[in-house]
Amino acid sequence: NDDEDDGHRYYAYSMLAALALMSVLILVEIWATPLPRKSKDKKIVLSRKALLIMLRPYFWPDATTTSATVNRVRAILTWVCVVASKVCSLVSPIFLGKSSTALTRGDYGECIQNACIFA
Repeated sequence: NDDEDDGHRYYAYSMLAALALMSVLILVEIWATPLPRKSKDKKIVLSRKALLIMLRPYFWPDATTTSATVNRVRAILTWVCVVASKVCSLVSPIFLGKSSTALTRGDYGECIQNACIFA
């Protein structure tokens, strides 16, 4: 039983030492990192075209790789899932409302149908 207590005590001390070390490292990083300075120069504005060119590889992978077709299909399916998710988020409260309204009217068939569509 004393061995278990020593093991728990060792674990607690090691966790405390790790937290202390992490705190010291965070303070050193805060101290060593210079604050950003405001420049008196004119701000550089990124045009919409330049932004789209920069983000293009994330939306449409280059055809230079051997798995370009697979990556492009993945990119398209990602956006299909994003759009479907948004549509479900907008439509599901409507079916939930219809289901609860049908339940208050006593129309159990319509209530079940709308609840199943909601689910």
